[in-house]
Parts: sequence; structure tokens; C-alpha cells
Amino acid sequence: MVQRGGATPQNNDMVNNDLDGMLPRALICAEQLRSLYAQTFSDDVEGQWHAWLHVAIRRERILQCVQRQLQRPVVWSKMPMAAKKVARQALVLMRRSEGLHARFIEDLLVSRRSEGRTFTADLMIWIAGHEENLLSPLEQRAASVTEAAGLFSICATFEAIVQQAYVHMETLASAREDLAGENTLGNLCREFHVRAIDRAYYEQVFNELAHWASRPLPDRSTPRVCAERLAGLLPRGVSVTGSREVGVVTDAGFAELFVRHRVPLVRA
Repeated sequence: MVQRGGATPQNNDMVNNDLDGMLPRALICAEQLRSLYAQTFSDDVEGQWHAWLHVAIRRERILQCVQRQLQRPVVWSKMPMAAKKVARQALVLMRRSEGLHARFIEDLLVSRRSEGRTFTADLMIWIAGHEENLLSPLEQRAASVTEAAGLFSICATFEAIVQQAYVHMETLASAREDLAGENTLGNLCREFHVRAIDRAYYEQVFNELAHWASRPLPDRSTPRVCAERLAGLLPRGVSVTGSREVGVVTDAGFAELFVRHRVPLVRA
């Protein structure tokens, strides 16, 4: 039987405090929740895995709600036309990719990987309550912020929190693989690894958009220049053993944008 306990990390100061300290406070709270879930489901990897599926989908859905605030005209009122064009295209692609991430989690929740694990209503309420304490203040802040840079920063914070969930899901997938004594879950580990990298990239993209909104690019900047700035944020690394060539690890679903603006991802 799972024993639940521990104080709920308090995060309400994010509603009123400065935006600069929002990310570290959110990450501290998220890490406290991770530790609490690990303690609650100690010696129960399957239980923790199933719980984190619910955690991940909750964070995805709240992020989708927060990003709806980006439809407000104030977000785009001071952004130069070239930057606005690329930023809007980037947001469409991010939402599309994040929708795929959410469906991936939903499929896992109903797949055979989750069979045999039915949580009681009180346990689901307990998990939801802790997540609500983390996410609700950020969602409230997004609804009240009237300047674009702050809203983009809040979205960046959410991406960091979602990334934390995927990093932990990768670790749990690896632990489940070890328990099974076989490599049947290897693809699942890789799936969460790539998704975590994507979310780290989206965090950087939102921070870049916040920069465009608070310190606009020169008027001479073209859409291609803006797209190149986003391409420069892509994660790069050595993908072939022994190779000295550094390539893009993932395009994070942005390939369409870079092709449209003739931005090569392979450097000559």
C-alpha cells in the first residue's frame, strides 16, 4: 500500500513576485515534488512510472492553456514585423510538436505498459493537488501579465518544468528496463530523451522571443536572420561514434521553418 505524506511545496509567491526569480523557484518546487513522489512510491517503480504519466500529461495540458494567452494582441504589438512573422511560425510548430508529445503520453496511459496499475481516486486527487500547487500560480501569472516578454518568460518556465518530467520519465523507463532484465524498453528511453531535449530547446526559444519583445531586433533584421537565431539554439552534438563532426541532434519539429527561410542546419 502506498503511504502518502509530506508537506506540499508552497509556490504561491510566484503569483506576485518578480519574473526574474520565477524559474528558479519553480524548479526548486518541481524538484521537491519529484523527491516526494520518489519517497511515496519507494520500491514501486511501476507505481512511480504510472504516477509520472499522469504528472506529465497534467503539465502538458496546463502549458497548452498558458500558451493560449499568447493569442492576446499585446504580445505582438511592439515586435518588429520580421521577428513577429518568425515567432508566430515557431509557436505554431511548437504547439504541433507539443500536441504530439501529449498524445504520446495519453497513448502510454492506455497501453499495455500501464495495465495492472489502477490508482484509487484519493491517490489521483493527492497527485493532482501537488501538481496544482506547482502549476496554478504560474497559470494565474500568465493570465495577469500584460507585457510580452514576461509572458514568454512564463512559457519558458513551463517548458523547463515539462522537461523535468520527461527527464525523470527517461530515468524511470531505464529502471523498468533493468527490472525486466531485457532491452524491450530501450526505445521508450530514447523517446523521452529526445522529448526532453526538445523541451529544453523550446525553453530557449521562448527566452529568445522574450528578448525580441523586450529589446527588439534592429529594423533591418529579416525573417531569415530571425530564423537563423532560432537555428543557432538547436542542440548539437556528435551523433556517430568516433566522428569529429558536430551535427544537429534534433530539429525539434522546426525543420519546416528553417526550410521556408532557407536556413541550412548542416554547416559547410
